[in-house]
Amino acid sequence: MDHIRLLVHIALLLALALVLLRPHRLLAADRLATARMVSPQLQLLMAGVGFWTGLIVLDAATYLLVGLVLVGGVALQQANAIKAVLIGLASLASLAVFARGGELDWGAALPLMLGSALGGWLGAALALGPQARQWIYRLLILALSAEVVVMLVRQLRA
Repeated sequence: MDHIRLLVHIALLLALALVLLRPHRLLAADRLATARMVSPQLQLLMAGVGFWTGLIVLDAATYLLVGLVLVGGVALQQANAIKAVLIGLASLASLAVFARGGELDWGAALPLMLGSALGGWLGAALALGPQARQWIYRLLILALSAEVVVMLVRQLRA
C-alpha cells in the first residue's frame, strides 16, 4: 500500500509541475487536432496514460489532457472534449469489470454519476465559452492544488 501511495504522490506532483511549467503551450489558441499526424511519441504516451487509468486512475484525465496538448499538438478545448470521451469509455470498461465481479457500491456510484454528469455539462459549457482555455487551465490548477493540499495534510496527520 505504501508503494501505491508513493506512486500516487509522485504522479500528482508531476501533473501539477507539467501544468505549471508550460502554461503558454497549454493556452496556445492556434493549434488544430489535424495539425499533426499521430506520432509514435503520442501513441506511447497514450498507452502509458491508458495503463495508469486502469491501474489507479488518479489524475489520468490531467495526463491525457496535457499529453494531447503538449505532445499531440491539440488545442486545449479540443483536447478537453477528447479527454472527456476517452475517460468516459475507460469508466465504462471499469464499470463492466466491477459489475461482473459484484463489486459495485451503488450508494456511492449513483451520486458520483450524477456529479459527473453535472460536471460534464458545466465543463462543456465552459469549454464552448469565450474564455474557455483560461477556465480549463484555472480549474486544472485549482483541482491539482487542492489534491496537493489534501495529500500534505494527510501526510502531516500520519
